[in-house]
Amino acid sequence: MIYRTLLLMRHAKSSWKHPGASDKERPLNKRGLAAAPDMANFLLSHKLVPDLIISSTAVRAVMTTELLQKQWDHSPKVVFEDSLYLAPPGIYLKRLAEQGDFFETIMLVGHNPGIEELIELLTGRSEFMSTAAVAVLNTQSEWPNLDSKSCSLLDVFRPKEVC
Repeated sequence: MIYRTLLLMRHAKSSWKHPGASDKERPLNKRGLAAAPDMANFLLSHKLVPDLIISSTAVRAVMTTELLQKQWDHSPKVVFEDSLYLAPPGIYLKRLAEQGDFFETIMLVGHNPGIEELIELLTGRSEFMSTAAVAVLNTQSEWPNLDSKSCSLLDVFRPKEVC
């Protein structure tokens, strides 16, 4: 039986110091610029580097994804997906379903409330996802068949608790 791992990450802390920027254009702040590499190193030390990252196209999510990649020896395949910007859980599930059987570990980098709602939908557990937090889910199902009966929440790692 094949076990698959789903990593759900909320983007790192973003800046509000750019009054002319749209919400989608907000970059990471100092804390976010430090937390993303710290979380990448934590994931690496726990052998949780994904094979594929599907990320929102919001600047803060793109920057988070790029900072993760810089910390890892092998660079996972990355897809930036505009539909993940402030997406509800169904959009995340649709993108996962499109992956077929090609990847054992997939990371989604997105936004709240969608990430928290997806965790609850798939595991029945309500979890607070701080910025740069990563939830680790395990499943024996293929990506198109994820549901609450096939997923379990192994842990949630938050930067303030692990870095």
